[in-house]
Amino acid sequence: MSVCVVGAGIIGLSTACILQEAEPRAQITLIAEKFSPDVTSDIAAGIIRPYADADPRKELMIKWVANTYERVEKMALSTPEFGATVISGYDLDVAPVDPKVVWRDCLKGYRHVPKRELQDLGFYDFFQHGVFYTTFSLESSRYLPPLLKQFQQYGGKVRRQKLSSLQDLNEKYDVIVNCSGLGAGQLVNDELMRPVRGQIVRLDAPHIKHFYMFGDDHYVIPNSNTVVAGGTHQYDDWSTTIRAEDTNQVLSANFKYLPALKKSKIVKEVCGLRPGRSSVRLEREHLMIGEKATPVVHNYGHSGAGVSLHWGCAMDAAALAADSIHKPTSKI
Repeated sequence: MSVCVVGAGIIGLSTACILQEAEPRAQITLIAEKFSPDVTSDIAAGIIRPYADADPRKELMIKWVANTYERVEKMALSTPEFGATVISGYDLDVAPVDPKVVWRDCLKGYRHVPKRELQDLGFYDFFQHGVFYTTFSLESSRYLPPLLKQFQQYGGKVRRQKLSSLQDLNEKYDVIVNCSGLGAGQLVNDELMRPVRGQIVRLDAPHIKHFYMFGDDHYVIPNSNTVVAGGTHQYDDWSTTIRAEDTNQVLSANFKYLPALKKSKIVKEVCGLRPGRSSVRLEREHLMIGEKATPVVHNYGHSGAGVSLHWGCAMDAAALAADSIHKPTSKI
C-alpha cells in the first residue's frame, strides 16, 4: 500500500513516523514544499505545556498532551540527539486554573503556586495565580532533522513539491494524510484556517534557567543556546517581515515581568505564521482524487500548540490511516 503524508512540520513528520511504526510494509512518502529549518515549527519556542484554549475538547487535549509528554520523555532518555531538554517553570495568570482541567495527570511536579511565592518572585502585582511543573523543551531546528533522518532510514521517501490541491497527487496513493497546517486553507478549502502571526526575540541570557508563561501571551523559554522571549498573536496577518514595534513590545512586557532579562543582548528576531483554527481537525473522510475515492486523514489546525500535541495527535491520525490501509477503495 502507498501512503502520502502532506506536510513536513512537527505534525506531519511525527505522524509519518508513527504510521511507519504501525505499518512497516506500507510505502510512505512525505511531501512538502518546505522542510526544516524552513518550516513554521522551527520558529516555535518549543515547550510541552497545557493549551486549554487550543481546542474546546478538554479530554482530548489532556490525552494528546499526555501522550506527547510520555513519548518525548522516552526519547530524552534513549536518544539524546533529538535535543529534548528537561525544564521546569511557571505558568502564570490573573485567573485561577480551571479545576476541571486536570493537567497534573500528565505533567510532572504539577503544583499550584502559593501567594507568598508569587510575591517573593515579584509576580503577584501582575499575576495572582499560577502553577509550576516540569516538562520538556524541544527546539525544532534540532528535533526535526534527526526525526526526518530516522524516517528515511526506515524506508520513508521524501519529495519536495508544492501542492495547490490534493488533486495534484492524482491516483498514486491509496491513503493520504493531510498535515498541511496553514496550507490546508487552500489544499482542502478549509475556511476556518487563519494565520496567527507570531514574532519572537532570541536573547543571550544563560542565567535564565526556568520558563515563564505569562497570562497575557508573553513568555520566556530557555533553549540550548538562547532564551526565547515572545510573543505576538496577530490574527489574519500574513506578514512575516520583522517589525521593530513588535520587538519593542515583546521586550518591554517581558522586561517588566522579569527584570533579570534587561541587560540581555538580542541574538535574533524571528517571525512565523501559526496554523490558526478554532479546533484541531483530526478526522477521516473520502475524497475523489481523480476517479478514486481515496481515504484522507486530516491532522491540522493546531494553532500554537503543535509542539505540545504532536505525538498525541500523530497516534490518533496514524491509527485512522492504518485502518484505511486495510480497507479497499473504489473507483467510479
